[in-house]
Amino acid sequence: MKIEMENINRYMLENIDILIEEKKLEDKRIVLFGLNTSSYAAREYLEKKGFRVCAYIDNDRKKVDELNDIINEILPVHMQSMAYEFAKKEFIRAYNPENLLKEFCDDYVILIASKYYSQMCEQLENMGYKEGKHIYQIVDFYSLEQQLKDFKVADDYIPLSHEEVRKYQLEILDEVKRVCEQNNLRYYLCGGTLLGAIRHKGYIPWDDDIDVIMPYQDYLKFIEIIDKDNEHYTILSPYTNKEQCFTFFARMIHNDTFMKWWEYPFLMTSGVSIDIFALSGLPDSEDEIRFYYNKVRRLNTKFISSYLKLSYNDNDEIQAREKIRSEILEMLERYRFDDSKKAFCITKYKEKDILPTSIYDKTIKVNFEDRIYDAAGGYDIYLKSLYGDYMKLPPVNQRTGCHNYKAYKIREK
Repeated sequence: MKIEMENINRYMLENIDILIEEKKLEDKRIVLFGLNTSSYAAREYLEKKGFRVCAYIDNDRKKVDELNDIINEILPVHMQSMAYEFAKKEFIRAYNPENLLKEFCDDYVILIASKYYSQMCEQLENMGYKEGKHIYQIVDFYSLEQQLKDFKVADDYIPLSHEEVRKYQLEILDEVKRVCEQNNLRYYLCGGTLLGAIRHKGYIPWDDDIDVIMPYQDYLKFIEIIDKDNEHYTILSPYTNKEQCFTFFARMIHNDTFMKWWEYPFLMTSGVSIDIFALSGLPDSEDEIRFYYNKVRRLNTKFISSYLKLSYNDNDEIQAREKIRSEILEMLERYRFDDSKKAFCITKYKEKDILPTSIYDKTIKVNFEDRIYDAAGGYDIYLKSLYGDYMKLPPVNQRTGCHNYKAYKIREK
């Protein structure tokens, strides 16, 4: 299985260079709209070019408060040191747009790297700012999606329908179940897959992936088994494919398939796959958990940002990224799941994924697409933490898949 990744973030950096060349940023107070990895990468690149970002803005009050809380937690450490002034410059605060920009100021430039650009632009224009003068889109996500739609392959590949992709995903899940049962390893359906099993007895109708979770030691053994002796499947993980893996979970790939898919910041080439997450233990006290978890989160953001600036990195930056990867992996392995009262994994659900290990003490069998798989006995606690009233369907406009891909199978000769 050939795995490739193209860093699409270069388009953003090229657009920033154009703004610099056209002197659109000269003597301006630069604001980045959106607390996301794109904005963090844009900030690093701008600072490398000699420009100072004065603030982030975001409409999500929780994100704003979260970033400012982290800054407030870290800054006091430097209060009595010479590093305090540096620390104040290093940490840029976040605001809601109406708080920072409510008084129109002509010397602000707001840069946006988000798929919600049109809505953000309209919001800013209602405050008096003008597109092309104060507001600039530094990456167009819809044009990147079009690249995926226009992607062509050779004649020896046959396009797969949505239903056929699911068929291959279920084959992978069956193999996960077989290997785990054969080797006395624990696995559980998780995320949207578990929600689908409980609420729909199968896939969430608008979903298009499968998620599995394992205690960390079982996860490591599983990776070793698949990587060592399985001609039909490839395991992509931070242990087996460092250069192509920018996450801290694994993907198990069906070797008879070919897939081009977009997961920011990469356009990836691999095959139909499912995601396998790892449950890491946590320290005992709540204060220790918070400190430890926030450190993992900060390191992970720094790690992702290092990939976002891939188009201008060098050997020193690559080595720095590998050092961060090693530090995160060491932290994830530090506390054994079986010896911990609480556990977590790195997912989009963030703190919601910090849960008692006791919910996994018992295993139940659940029906998923007329097949039987394992789930945590405490699934109700898990699903309520992630989704709230999980049996209630979301609004119709939110019932959309979140993955962009084109999938194929190899034509039989």
